[in-house]
Amino acid sequence: AIRYRERTEDGVYRGGPMTYITMGLGPKWTWLAVVFCIGTLFSALVTGNSIQQALTSRSRMVDRLEQRPLPLPRADAFEVAPFVVSDNDASNRFTVIEVNARDRPALLNSLAQALFRSKAMIRSAHIMTYGERAVDTFYVTDLLGAKIEGSQRLKTLEARLMEAAKGEFDEERQVA
Repeated sequence: AIRYRERTEDGVYRGGPMTYITMGLGPKWTWLAVVFCIGTLFSALVTGNSIQQALTSRSRMVDRLEQRPLPLPRADAFEVAPFVVSDNDASNRFTVIEVNARDRPALLNSLAQALFRSKAMIRSAHIMTYGERAVDTFYVTDLLGAKIEGSQRLKTLEARLMEAAKGEFDEERQVA
């Protein structure tokens, strides 16, 4: 992308996706740059309000995510029992927490809310799905950047994550 930057007479560099498309593919592809610009503006107008509402907590994302359609009925043939495992020996710097649960809309949001309410900082997250099973691994610390060491605190954190995995998470009740 740096290859297609231009320096104007004012000494200002000019570039960006529209310029890269035009300069990289040639002048006959200018129409693609215009389509990209219009598409970007349209998507910003359509999604911008939703993102702003979510970031300012004016709309509850869990409610909106739970309105999504349920998974296919054939997934009901498999039993997925949720479980949570924490390990302080798997990493030198982080507490590693693995959550296994049935994949559903808003699962990751519920797990993140449970970690937030428990005052755990997510340093890395590895999200995987195997069919109808979601396996989410979080590398977390406390607010000061240290491992979460207290056994009672770990039990409370695991219980909150288990409730979130089962879909029983209640934000009003789960204040740290």
